[in-house]
Amino acid sequence: MQLRTFKYVEHNSSLEYKTGGIHPSFEILYLATGRYQMNWLGEKYDIKPNSLFFITPNTPHDVTILSNKATYWYIELNEPPANADSVFPTLETILVWNRLQCESDLASQMPEVMNHTVEGIHRLLQNRLHEMVCGEELLLLEIRKLFLIVHEILHGYKKDPGLQKKLKLPLGYTPTQDIIKTLIIILETSYKENITLRQLSDFSHFQSTYLIQKFKEYHGFTPIEYLHKLRMKAAVNYLSTTDMKIKQIAEESGYANIHHFSNAFKKNTGMSPSEWRKNHRSPL
Repeated sequence: MQLRTFKYVEHNSSLEYKTGGIHPSFEILYLATGRYQMNWLGEKYDIKPNSLFFITPNTPHDVTILSNKATYWYIELNEPPANADSVFPTLETILVWNRLQCESDLASQMPEVMNHTVEGIHRLLQNRLHEMVCGEELLLLEIRKLFLIVHEILHGYKKDPGLQKKLKLPLGYTPTQDIIKTLIIILETSYKENITLRQLSDFSHFQSTYLIQKFKEYHGFTPIEYLHKLRMKAAVNYLSTTDMKIKQIAEESGYANIHHFSNAFKKNTGMSPSEWRKNHRSPL
């Protein structure tokens, strides 16, 4: 686990302010004071003060600050290789934890050690962390402690028979549905990257065969089939609406080289990229 960036923010404006985006890193977002709304994975969160969220890599999110004054901080982390750091939250943990942040009495139920840990991170970020001899190491220790406490809290919540009702989940809901939905969004926003089945399997904590089975069950395609469809869709759009060179289109569509792209495109459409462009070019 490595720090990528971090920031403590004091917002003071009468204008509504939006922040967020899409990042290749894991993000911890703590909304200390003020009122907020957040959109993430197709869901809207009405957020109260002292809410802690985890944002998975390559998943778009936007946060709207609804109050004139607000304070918040965020930390972006480079995730460790799979199984290298067992304290890192799993995708299932993140999905459940984020939903719990909208539970009205959650803050009052937090153990004292959780509050102390969050306050410790808060103070570190308020100070000039870069000027401290061991500032970043201290911050990483607090983050590891935070992850362990979250695991412990959720272990207790999972024993609660009313958890599904608290999370406002539909009847018949399974965590697998949320995990597959998250993987779909990651593929749709990162198809140009070198994504492999192994990476998706590690990220979801599913065995590859189980992931393929469930992805196809929920979405109609295997993960790699869907990835190829997204890349083809992007390539077709570039060919028909831009003057980009074929080599550049291959790169922007997620193909390692023009030869691989041309073979895949012809297999999919029956034509080379150049032939397809001649027959389907839209007026510019």
